[in-house]
Amino acid sequence: MQLIIAEKKLAAYAYAKALSNNYTEKEGYLIGENRIIYTWAQGHLLQLADPGDIREEWEAWVWEQLPILPTEIPLKPIKNQEKQLYLIKTLANQCSSLVNGMDCAGEGELIFYEIVRYLKLEHLPTKRLWTASLQSTAIREAYQNLRSQGEFTHLRTAAFTRNRLDYLTGINTSRSLTLVGDGQTLAMGRLIGSSLSLIDLRARARAEFEEENYYAIKGQFKQDQTLFTANYSGGKITSKEVLGETLNLITQNAAALDYTDQIKEQLPPFLLNHTDVLVIIFQRYGLKPKETSRVLEQLYIKGLITYPRTDSRFVTKDEIVPMRATFRIMSEVFPNLSKGSNIDKFNVQNERVVNTVSDHHALIPTLEIPKNLKEEEKWVYQLILERFFLQVQQPKKTNVRSVTVQYTDEIKFKTTFQITMEPGWKGLA
Repeated sequence: MQLIIAEKKLAAYAYAKALSNNYTEKEGYLIGENRIIYTWAQGHLLQLADPGDIREEWEAWVWEQLPILPTEIPLKPIKNQEKQLYLIKTLANQCSSLVNGMDCAGEGELIFYEIVRYLKLEHLPTKRLWTASLQSTAIREAYQNLRSQGEFTHLRTAAFTRNRLDYLTGINTSRSLTLVGDGQTLAMGRLIGSSLSLIDLRARARAEFEEENYYAIKGQFKQDQTLFTANYSGGKITSKEVLGETLNLITQNAAALDYTDQIKEQLPPFLLNHTDVLVIIFQRYGLKPKETSRVLEQLYIKGLITYPRTDSRFVTKDEIVPMRATFRIMSEVFPNLSKGSNIDKFNVQNERVVNTVSDHHALIPTLEIPKNLKEEEKWVYQLILERFFLQVQQPKKTNVRSVTVQYTDEIKFKTTFQITMEPGWKGLA
């Protein structure tokens, strides 16, 4: 038997769907009729031991014990994750080989490495299932071409190093700040530190900013039958005397009007990632991110969308053929969304669609036709479907007209306005 360990539960289900004709659901794992077992890690199952677990004297937060620099940092199970961790060991002991099915990134390599090392599974032959796509065809191709685990040592090493540096930075800076903070526990680390630095820089800029009063002039002009407003674009006017002189010159003299036209194209927004969906659904319907995540998982389990836990807005070349098939089917189901579209935009050379992908590709609909969706499911599915169709729409074409009303070299008014020539994708958005 063979054990495939995915990073998340939904990925394990995708593997089972792609690699086994039938599978049985068990508590914490799936077993296929072809003797492949699928389980998952639920993200990290292990964490680095606390300093006090390594050396008793490091339990105390005192200056004398800093800096804390252990030569080795042992692992321990995360609270409430012990059951899944030891289930993996039980399943592995029934199998003759392992497949690392974690996400395609350094963090996935680290999670798998730590599980194998902690559970002492190094003796089992191991291969890497490497696919950023959870489309069944892509999974099957990756499984037929399983790669050597050694190919990804560099990713594991990078993630391992970052993880340990974060730990050492956190335990030492947090304790240092707490010791000078009158007993108040103050957390500090790599991300908090950089964020506080940005906040501090902004606070300093605001504190050092010197207010300056000046006068703004807005003029209303007419050319033929067109009435428009424009803002004074000369230097800042800081005195009433200069303001009066300027207004006097404007009222007593004629102006020269000039304009330039520039045709601009606005491309449709990119495909959606997980965070995009959470933000847009909250803005449109007020649905909380946690609820939206739950709806995304339901749509995925129903086979209506691709893997939802993704931070990418692009797909790999493997998705182009399935996307074309989805387009043809969904064009019949939702004909209004396909008006003016061009399926040829779904091609491997289109870098707005096919580009670098991290763990998983962007959210896209599948071939499955939606039926009997709940209200929240309709909101989320419609958003993903619409964004999918926007990728094959024409750009919006706009004539940007820049107008200058000039009295002297120094005294002039400027404005810009847009004239839509072709609505393109905006006609659907």
